[in-house]
Amino acid sequence: MKNFRTLSFVSGLILLVLCLVSCSEPSDRREEGRNKSLPQIEGVEAPNFKLPDLEGRSFQLSQFRGNPVLLIFSTTWCAYCRSELPHLREINGRYSSKGLEVIQIFIQESPRKVASFSSQYRLPYRVLLDERGEVAEAYRVRGVPDLILLDRNGRVLCRRCPDLDASLKDLFEKPQQN
Repeated sequence: MKNFRTLSFVSGLILLVLCLVSCSEPSDRREEGRNKSLPQIEGVEAPNFKLPDLEGRSFQLSQFRGNPVLLIFSTTWCAYCRSELPHLREINGRYSSKGLEVIQIFIQESPRKVASFSSQYRLPYRVLLDERGEVAEAYRVRGVPDLILLDRNGRVLCRRCPDLDASLKDLFEKPQQN
């Protein structure tokens, strides 16, 4: 009886390990599938999109060629997104007069909820509504906040920039190239 229990336990353990190994996908394979048309690599052109802002005006990314753009994908319920707001306000204050367009895109949120959030946190930059999540999907957003810095030509400078402040400083200190 003892041997049967031991054999059952070992068999179950082996089965569990095999299941875990076969069910998990190597991370490089997951990333490979995720990166198709993903504007994550420096120099890749960011997908154009058109979304409404809180005032109902239309925002189209391509209209801002010539200006660097910081896209901030977020939600109202994300605590970390809220904790980043003072830093984002500071970035907007420092660089908007130099031409930086700071755009916060709320994913699958109601206009009422986003308007309340924007008012409560006094967001000083343009707020867009991606109610169906189509733009977030085009950009392959998998978590929030997701910050993407675009150069003056609409190309990705960095995504989840390791040092956003340094990237912005470099962007505005470098002479413009045509």
